[in-house]
Amino acid sequence: MSTISLSGVAGCLSSDETADSTGTDETSESSNSDADDDGILDANDDYPNDPDLSQKETKSDTRKIEEDEWIYYEFDFDGSGFIEYDFIVREGPEIDVIFMAESEYTYFTNESRFSYKSALSAFESAGTTVSGTVTEGSYRLILDNSNLGEASPPTNFSNDVVTVEFDLEIGR
Repeated sequence: MSTISLSGVAGCLSSDETADSTGTDETSESSNSDADDDGILDANDDYPNDPDLSQKETKSDTRKIEEDEWIYYEFDFDGSGFIEYDFIVREGPEIDVIFMAESEYTYFTNESRFSYKSALSAFESAGTTVSGTVTEGSYRLILDNSNLGEASPPTNFSNDVVTVEFDLEIGR
């Protein structure tokens, strides 16, 4: 099991400047607007039409996950947020992608009953796109190639390694 941290991507934003008839520079009105009234100028807002979101973090990767293993991402939201992920299994069996509150992770690892967000999870899938909003809290997104929660383990007696590509977007 490994933890992969999600890091923000920094970029350089510039305003559109035009010379007026007197020859002075003037910043265009659109870069000074705040369409969603969230206090962040649209030029600096990754979600200019959503007052609850302003910052976007993305991650893309390809990972190999051994049989009976999983990887996860941890997230903390200080308020409401947004998550979207897209994955495809390039090689190996279908996987489970489970979005749960941090407090449920111990139950998952102990093979106990656990609670998860069904609208933000995908079970026995070779790939899909999932998106939705989340409330304040700490969460984990698990890419699972284990047999936890299944009635019987596979009977092919081979190590079914999964190669999975994924894109992840977090909005805060």
